Amino acid sequence: MTNAEGAYRVGNAKAQSGKYNVKEAFLELDLPLLKDLPLIQSLDFNGAVRRTDYSTSGAVTTWKAGLTWELYDDLRLRATRSRDIRAPSLYELFQRGTTSYQPQVYDPFTNTTATNVRSVVRGNPDLRPEVANTLTFGGVYSPSFLPGFNLSVDYYDIKIRDAIASLSYQQEIDDCYNGSASACALISRDANGVLTQIDIVTQNLASFDTRGIDFEASYRSNLPWLSGDAVLSTRLLGNYIDKYEQSSPGVAAIDRAGQIGTAPHWRLTGQADLHLGPVSFFNQARFIGGGAYDKGTAAEDLPQRHFAGQVLFDTRIGYKLPVGGDWEAYLSVTNVFNKLINPYVSNGPSGISDFDAIGRTFRVGVRFTL
Repeated sequence: MTNAEGAYRVGNAKAQSGKYNVKEAFLELDLPLLKDLPLIQSLDFNGAVRRTDYSTSGAVTTWKAGLTWELYDDLRLRATRSRDIRAPSLYELFQRGTTSYQPQVYDPFTNTTATNVRSVVRGNPDLRPEVANTLTFGGVYSPSFLPGFNLSVDYYDIKIRDAIASLSYQQEIDDCYNGSASACALISRDANGVLTQIDIVTQNLASFDTRGIDFEASYRSNLPWLSGDAVLSTRLLGNYIDKYEQSSPGVAAIDRAGQIGTAPHWRLTGQADLHLGPVSFFNQARFIGGGAYDKGTAAEDLPQRHFAGQVLFDTRIGYKLPVGGDWEAYLSVTNVFNKLINPYVSNGPSGISDFDAIGRTFRVGVRFTL
């Protein structure tokens, strides 16, 4: 079925096509600086530079510079500073238009609400790549007195400029009312001055700043006292988000670190995997920190603004079948204790993406490799 633009209430995607050419040249370097000195078992520099020329937006230079410092066998430190880009996709560049209708749009010029206003989402062939300045540093610790244990901790600080985004239809109208000629060019009215169409065009208009800590600890050990071939593997993955700020022209920046559904401060996953001959037991706990439902909403406008974190438990039991090939029968249970979230969150715009809204689920099956 072919959809003519505007023939349907929603959708109405027009046929699209587009292309661009890319030319690149790059250089990478690994350079040992020091070795076999007190507290410097090795110190290495690693760097790279890349020149990329897009037929649509021109040339851009990216680079990275890093140091790896191994103090001794057990401890290695690392740091990297880089300038990175994300080029616009073909869809962001050449989307010809997807039409829908807004049931109500406030018009500040007339102080009235227009109804059934057509909005058309379009690409922008003049987009430039997003640019990010990234700093990371951290280390890896593998103590010789505890074989099988590894710990890594890394701090990151990322600042993105010229982020590719688009304003909402209401933001465009408000910007036009406040004197933006470029926003007014995207708005159409009929002979009576009534709003009829708003073009939503992808632009380089947003900035994004985030920082936090990633960490991982793992331990693997044989358990001869339990069984001759018993092996236990444990793992803890974690992330702490200290800042998650996004801003657009004319819109006050909001730090959404600690907002559920977007950037909860804490995410933790703990795992334990025990193998006893043909039998395996896997258990996992997933923690997602609580926080405000929407940090951009005034407290008096939201009767429930804060929600507790959620811990979910998953388990899996497997048994290798005594047949030819590698066959395993298994039973897995997700969200063992059937813990559900507040329905207010699950009905929100993004909270459902982080918090389990389904409940306990079972899966039984057989896996094999021939």
